[in-house]
Amino acid sequence: MKRNLLILILTIGLLLSACGTASPAPAQATKPAAATEIVPTQEAAPGSDSAPIVEPTQETTPKKMTFTDDLGNTIELDGYPKSIVSISASTTEILFAIGAGSQVVGRDEYSIYPDAALNITSVGAMWDELPTEAILALQPDLVIAAQIISEDQVVYWQANPTSYEGLWKNLRTIAQMTGHEAEAESLIADLDARVTAVQDKVATASSRPSTFYELDATDPSNPWTTGSGTFIDYIISQAGGTN
Repeated sequence: MKRNLLILILTIGLLLSACGTASPAPAQATKPAAATEIVPTQEAAPGSDSAPIVEPTQETTPKKMTFTDDLGNTIELDGYPKSIVSISASTTEILFAIGAGSQVVGRDEYSIYPDAALNITSVGAMWDELPTEAILALQPDLVIAAQIISEDQVVYWQANPTSYEGLWKNLRTIAQMTGHEAEAESLIADLDARVTAVQDKVATASSRPSTFYELDATDPSNPWTTGSGTFIDYIISQAGGTN
């Protein structure tokens, strides 16, 4: 495994996007993003807010893997990474959900879910320059970041999904990189079934309620929500509401 720093942008926009696709909101540079709510395929114990930790599968390690991002950049991995630094709450949550939690050795300050993530070394917040020295000190094989990190700081960049199909694609990419394809397929099947159940439920609804989704209530006089064209706006519309 190459030990050079691969700063990987893998935006999984599930309840993370905080701006419209037409014009990024400046607030992203100063406000922490909300933790992604990826529902694990196994239920947590009653009364617990912790996502269950899925044991990684023992899959044959490929000799070499090549990935091309949404900007046309190409990276090669010699095998599945054994030490991952995740610097976005969404990807940290996804890594645990697909069974790659044991491969995570570092996280950003806002990766606080599931509870097991709190036992992982924090490299700090990501709102200024990347804490390169803190990241390199953990000797990661792979560094995963969100789209909030500027593209000139990354090797691999992945755009926000704008549909469930786009989300499933992003989940599969992380699973392929980390060697957890079987767990990802199980997770996707579970999430897709839940989405379908909601859509079937609201299909015969007689009204469509208006919804305000608050991402940040730090300033009560200036609540922060999403803009049009975001993933959150999409899933609210798919559930039968209007944002």
